Amino acid sequence: MALNTTRLPPIVPDPVKIKPRGTNTVVHPFDPVDLNASVWFPAAIGKSSVRSPNEVVPYIDGHPAFKDMVAAIRTANKRGHFIYLLGWRLITDFALIPGDGTSTIEALFKAASSRNVDIRAMLYHQNTKLSGEDNTPAITFINSLSNGAAIHDDRVVKGGLLVELKASYLGVHHQKVLIVNGAEGLIAFQGGMDINSDRLQFSGPIGLHDVHVRLRGLAAGSLWALFIERWKDHPQSVKFQPIPAQVTGPANVTDDLQVEIGRTYPNSTKHTLFGGGGPYHFAAAGDQSAKVLVLNAIARAKNFIYIEDQYLFDMSISNALKAALPNLKKLVILITLSVQAADQHQTISRRRDFIDNLTGKAPLPTSKVIVCQNKFPDLPFVHSKTFIFDDKFAIIGSANINRRGYTHDSEQNAGIFDTNKKKRFFFAHELRMHLWAKHLSKRPIDMVDPIASSVHWTKPVGKIVTYVVAGQDPPQPFPENIVPNDLIWNIGLDPDGT
Repeated sequence: MALNTTRLPPIVPDPVKIKPRGTNTVVHPFDPVDLNASVWFPAAIGKSSVRSPNEVVPYIDGHPAFKDMVAAIRTANKRGHFIYLLGWRLITDFALIPGDGTSTIEALFKAASSRNVDIRAMLYHQNTKLSGEDNTPAITFINSLSNGAAIHDDRVVKGGLLVELKASYLGVHHQKVLIVNGAEGLIAFQGGMDINSDRLQFSGPIGLHDVHVRLRGLAAGSLWALFIERWKDHPQSVKFQPIPAQVTGPANVTDDLQVEIGRTYPNSTKHTLFGGGGPYHFAAAGDQSAKVLVLNAIARAKNFIYIEDQYLFDMSISNALKAALPNLKKLVILITLSVQAADQHQTISRRRDFIDNLTGKAPLPTSKVIVCQNKFPDLPFVHSKTFIFDDKFAIIGSANINRRGYTHDSEQNAGIFDTNKKKRFFFAHELRMHLWAKHLSKRPIDMVDPIASSVHWTKPVGKIVTYVVAGQDPPQPFPENIVPNDLIWNIGLDPDGT
């Protein structure tokens, strides 16, 4: 089956009259060619390296992302093809394309398995007492397929110090990666989206706003390697047939985007892993290349930074942003409504620390710093983990701005740079315009200038409001005089995995 691609609508500048009543027109120029990728990519760290060329397709909602995942999965149709999946959560019985009963994961994987396609998955072994989530049905289903193999992965940082949390382990496998090797070559998806019906906003009272990308080209191979190293290192993998060593060569892409895949893994020589098998042999001392990508880009930005994040907790990121502020005209941040992130128990106080560090406790918005959230809790939950720097460089992935995301759990992100040899808007520029248009109910082209159009964030209307740095967290699980809040935070809620 041919690979379908659902792209964001192209953004075309409005004609601008040279003079009133004139017939000649000029348009806002597209972005220039920029060959200076080295500004944005740090020196290689761990297994992270810049790969080029690549085609990168962004998604800012679940409908087009899932539609293209279905198309990619259907390209795997014979022996030697494969489908690999890493996930925090997988729901197998909903239609990825609404109304198409053949587009459930169950239907897609059954069809692929019947054609001798190799299907492998590693899904996080949820602590159902804490999360209310359970991947057991998905694991059971995949392992029932004649060509399926799935690992219910609890090989994460061991817990147990806070007995009342009822957790034998506190680490999380949070990576969200789909890799397909089929008739169209190697195709990979990564970002903030699990294959879960909550990315389709009709499915429940809230729905999630999220960002994801599809990669074709050499960077897809980096995500394939990420899956292989986790699979082969897991003690349970020996129960299954050896994983195929060969892949179809990268697609002959015509785009020239440069991509670096960052990772997070804990230092498993200092933090014991649950589930046996010893340290991660592919990253025994840990891997913080996902964070290095972010810190390097923050330091390099010279005009503005835009961030979407679920939590906004990590003070090392706050300190990096504070150091960058003298170089910036604007820092715009969109976060989840605090009541929607109440599972972290200390959301309000930790966000206060992060934001006050940037503003000197001045009320928002300041002349440079704008922080917004949704107006009501029944509006889409901001789940994306996305950065835009100077409209030139984007980082999209699974890692939240917390210590877990950058040191403790398993995560992935992609730094994306566009040389723009096709002389249009940069990838990052177009992505930001579409995101701002979605959130602010404007036309994308009206968002072309990030500084001028930031006024819509300064005085938001409709579904977006300025974040108010005020309020108190709900009562904590333990009285402060028995277990200090900082201890709960540092050991259980947002631990450091270095």
